[in-house]
Amino acid sequence: MTTNPTAAAGDKKFASQADLAPTFAEWAGASVPDCVDGRSLAPILAGDAVPADWRQVGLIEHAESEFDETGRKPTWVALRGTEFLYTSYNTGEQELYDLRVDPYEVDNLAATTDTATLAALADRAQQMRTCQADTCRSFESEPLPPELLSAS
Repeated sequence: MTTNPTAAAGDKKFASQADLAPTFAEWAGASVPDCVDGRSLAPILAGDAVPADWRQVGLIEHAESEFDETGRKPTWVALRGTEFLYTSYNTGEQELYDLRVDPYEVDNLAATTDTATLAALADRAQQMRTCQADTCRSFESEPLPPELLSAS
């Protein structure tokens, strides 16, 4: 994920590596196959406004693939918003951080967050793991649970 450090305060949006292929394709004048998940950044980089339906969350995944000195590395899936980070591990553990007040991810709020909010985040993460193209763009653009947008 990347952010624009020159964006106006409070106007945080982000891009992901999935956006690179559509961006390069647009610059090259090539068509983008329907199965591609990302969105072209070309108009935004050219100075156009960020579309109103721009993503609210991005998916980050890690698949267990090696051993280390402590045993297996857990598989995890995370949703990153501009103001929060939610992570769910295959061990059942969950993490939720309010990045507005805890940018270093020290205070895990999962234990004090209502189960409906955690379930909504876990459900969206699972949906985004298996989606493609327009379906992914739809999931990442859906409004966030109101609890994530309220003041800390």
